[in-house]
Amino acid sequence: MESAREKKRLEIILAAMKVFTEKGIDNTSMEDLARALGTTKSYFYFYFRSKEDLIVSIFQYLKDRALEELEERLRETDDPVRRLEIWIREHFRQVRDNPDFLRFVYSFVFSSMAKRMNIHSSLVRKDRYFNLLNEIIRDGQRRGVFIAEDVGALAYSIRGTIYGAMRYLFEEGKGESEIDEVESAVLNLIMGGVVNRRSG
Repeated sequence: MESAREKKRLEIILAAMKVFTEKGIDNTSMEDLARALGTTKSYFYFYFRSKEDLIVSIFQYLKDRALEELEERLRETDDPVRRLEIWIREHFRQVRDNPDFLRFVYSFVFSSMAKRMNIHSSLVRKDRYFNLLNEIIRDGQRRGVFIAEDVGALAYSIRGTIYGAMRYLFEEGKGESEIDEVESAVLNLIMGGVVNRRSG
């Protein structure tokens, strides 16, 4: 059960994400956040040590939520081909269902604060989300359904393709129908190059 403090932190996280998305991270001060919530700056500092702490907490919340949803869907099957498709599609579902997610993440990544926090390094480190991709590829390689001489290299290539697609969607301001088109193109590109058609 969530404590009252945890509930309040989540309330602030959700409100702050909206403000950051609308104004941009660099253009948003703690005073702006306090005004949006109808409270004081000292109120924020009771729950978060700094603006940086708040942003990291938002990013972690988004990652944790996305990971929970991904793991739930991956439990539906043990077929590596289907699991890889799910892993890829989940990125686009998040964008489609939660457009603020993409806008926040990319406003974060390209902000000056991200550079000060060395956020690019933390984004590419091996975490659970990325480890799941490695596990899926390794399983597919073992079963002979994936063409993967180097699991790590393939995993980084797939993730790079996904991130490139996400950046394209963000920078070009694509709508839902265009998200579907990009998703289809990415799936065809990755699955066409990875799946061993001779295995079937």
